[in-house]
Amino acid sequence: MSEINRDSELLADYSKMLKTESHHDHKIVIVNDVFRWQESIPVNGLLENISLNDLCPLLNVLGYGKNSEIYRKLYRDMGYSLSGYYEIFYWDFNNEDADNYRQPDHQSELKKAQREVLEKAEARLNNQLMDKSVRAIIKGTFMALITEIGE
Repeated sequence: MSEINRDSELLADYSKMLKTESHHDHKIVIVNDVFRWQESIPVNGLLENISLNDLCPLLNVLGYGKNSEIYRKLYRDMGYSLSGYYEIFYWDFNNEDADNYRQPDHQSELKKAQREVLEKAEARLNNQLMDKSVRAIIKGTFMALITEIGE
């Protein structure tokens, strides 16, 4: 795994996407000839406890779709490939609102969104009819994941 400079000619196919993604300094690496966002080991560790198929619908229900920074940062922190990231967030077939995406003005917007996600998730979990210990495990995993994404 080696880091790739964002200005590298190797990333020319992604130049438009990377201009839109210029508000963060997430590193890009090459792994087995695939360009990827550098993964966050803690985020991937937490995802072992909760399925992405459960987490993404939860984010949507909470009002955080594919154009939210929380959703996008989750995929970057997972070490998603640049081509897969493009397909999920920039290809209108998978994201009807792709053209409406705007970079956050600064990090405080991400922190605010993070707090809102946690508050909404906690409220929803408290309303679910399930064993308290199961609810505590889900809540702890989700809060740790969102906290890790926000850092």
